[in-house]
Amino acid sequence: WLSKYKPSMLKELPSQWIIELTATSKEAPYARMRLWVDRKTTQPVQQQFFDSQGTLLKTCLYGSIKSYGTLSRPSHLLMENLITKQHSELEILALELVPSLPDRRFAIDSLGK
Repeated sequence: WLSKYKPSMLKELPSQWIIELTATSKEAPYARMRLWVDRKTTQPVQQQFFDSQGTLLKTCLYGSIKSYGTLSRPSHLLMENLITKQHSELEILALELVPSLPDRRFAIDSLGK
């Protein structure tokens, strides 16, 4: 995200930070994102995705923090499209850490359906 968004601290709450990410590249999929991060665990709690007019397009709720070896991450994600009213749910059962993957691995053409 750092190559496509400029982060700024929007608000500091007692248990969370709210970080705003503003697109700096036309290649960024969203004009702006807001990310709530738990101060104690530094894990994401929720996220909002906005278009260039400021319309809230999607929300994502993160939950069930699990450890995968030395890495802790949310194991449950619920993404809701507020325009179409559809949602996607992801539960991570296992996660294998690899030393590195080339960036091209995550290009749209490489991901498939």
